[in-house]
Amino acid sequence: MLQKLICTAMFLAGISLHSQTTYTSPSSVSASGGLSAWNAISWSASGSGSPVTYIIQSGFTFTINNSITFPGRDLQVDVTLLLNVGNNDLIMPMNCLP
Repeated sequence: MLQKLICTAMFLAGISLHSQTTYTSPSSVSASGGLSAWNAISWSASGSGSPVTYIIQSGFTFTINNSITFPGRDLQVDVTLLLNVGNNDLIMPMNCLP
C-alpha cells in the first residue's frame, strides 16, 4: 500500500511539473525495423515533456526485426495489438502507475 502511495505521489508530481508528449500513429502505415524505423514513422506529436505516450491507431502495423527498447513510458492501443517480434525483443519499461 505504501509503495502504491509513493508511486501515485511521484506520478502526480511528474504531471504537475511537466507537460506530456503524445505521439499518435498514422491511421494506415506498415513499417518494419528497429528503433530507427520506429522513430522514422510520421507520428503526430502533441505537447512536450515527460512522460512520453504512444497511441497506436487502427491500421498501424509495425514488425520488429531488430530488438528495440520501447522509447516511451506508455503505450495505448485503440484496437487489437498484434505483436510480431519473431526472434527479437521488445523491451517495455516497468511503469509505476496507480
